[in-house]
Amino acid sequence: MIRLRCTGCDAILEMDDAFAGGVCRCKHCGTIQTVPRDARAAAILMTRKEPAATTSSNRVVVGIGAVMAVLVLLGAGLTYLLTRSNQKQRATAPIAAAKEQTPRREANFAGVALNGPSVIYVMDRGQGTVSTFDAMREEMLSSAGSLGSQQKFGVVFWAVEKVQAWPADGLRPATEENLADCRSALAEVYCFGQSKIGPALEKALGQRPAEIVLATGKAGLDEQFVKEVLEARKDSAVRIHTFCFGAVGSPEALKTIAEKTGGQFRVVQ
Repeated sequence: MIRLRCTGCDAILEMDDAFAGGVCRCKHCGTIQTVPRDARAAAILMTRKEPAATTSSNRVVVGIGAVMAVLVLLGAGLTYLLTRSNQKQRATAPIAAAKEQTPRREANFAGVALNGPSVIYVMDRGQGTVSTFDAMREEMLSSAGSLGSQQKFGVVFWAVEKVQAWPADGLRPATEENLADCRSALAEVYCFGQSKIGPALEKALGQRPAEIVLATGKAGLDEQFVKEVLEARKDSAVRIHTFCFGAVGSPEALKTIAEKTGGQFRVVQ
């Protein structure tokens, strides 16, 4: 019977003399062992624990070193990813904050939503609305600025000597360029004389808008005015929103027009 110590795990192995000079596998750790040719050599190997221990120790050290190397690489990779993520967040944060600070408001005129694909502002410019004209004009420009670029718009002023409109023909998308052009054109418009709704409304309806904003600060508008507007509209499906600017005006007539055309009415002080 040959007895020897495993070089891998220091376990004592016993085997038949027939294995002398061959090899065997440790049944504990699986390490391949060289079997001495005689019992004396096996006895010598039994006493030599240091080499086996040293080999086992070296393997442990190498294993620990490999694990440490992997951990270092993983740590470096994680640090890189976190750094890149923080840089990206810092880079995009000012843009996100700016967008939150300047949200686009819903398209409207004095709080009345304008959801249609096109709108025409029919604005009074007669002497009777002179005290509120500047406020009306600024509200109109603000409203046009709230429209989306897919919405089209135009402005028609009540006729005094003739109908004045922007643009001269057709409607334009509410882009920055067109808004700037409209503002420049409206700067030359002022109030005077006796204004008439008929010709202005006819021109506006001829462009088939989805919605009309009718604004005035004029007092004394009566049932005849309501009849004139409704007859001009005829069977059109256009919604007419009406706005009375100032403390003096004609709220009842304007309210009736809005109710009969599916629009909304507002008093703007």
